[in-house]
Amino acid sequence: MRGSYLPLPLALLALLGSCSSLEVPLKQFCDPTTNGTIYDYSAQVLNGPLKVDFSDFRGKFVLFVNVATY
Repeated sequence: MRGSYLPLPLALLALLGSCSSLEVPLKQFCDPTTNGTIYDYSAQVLNGPLKVDFSDFRGKFVLFVNVATY
């Protein structure tokens, strides 16, 4: 049963490899008018009055997921 999950990670690795062979290198452009670092910002939770300071996560690994709605 454990061996049946092996094709999925291999397929994902194949996709990553094909992205690295693009002719145009991928670039990230940041807004130059933004001051400071992520640690200078905070966010309000969706289900209450709690405000989360990103400075509380200094020195830790954090994954930010942008879930856009319209």
